Amino acid sequence: MGGKGGTGGTGGSSCSGLEADYKTTLAAAKECSTLLPTLQCTVLVDDQLACPCSTYANPANTAEITKLQQLKTSWVTSGCNVGVICPAIACLVPSGASCTGSSGTKSGSCVDK
Repeated sequence: MGGKGGTGGTGGSSCSGLEADYKTTLAAAKECSTLLPTLQCTVLVDDQLACPCSTYANPANTAEITKLQQLKTSWVTSGCNVGVICPAIACLVPSGASCTGSSGTKSGSCVDK
């Protein structure tokens, strides 16, 4: 006899695994170089899988951007979005982003404005 399905994501630990992978991949998608004079943080992506808002990432990180889309699809097809109740707070869409890093380093991360 099978158990009764849960709510808030019926995929169990795979849902939390997808969320953790998304968080790691998002950080990689936001990587940029503080030495480049061009705008790097120009593509909007979801900041998380459950109850997402928009954040900017670097479109040059194509593998990571593609993986974010694949993880989102897997999250939905696994039923992880079932029963998720998001707060009734409107997301503020960032007006842009800049590549920001520690002083003296060439690597940075897209930081929303």
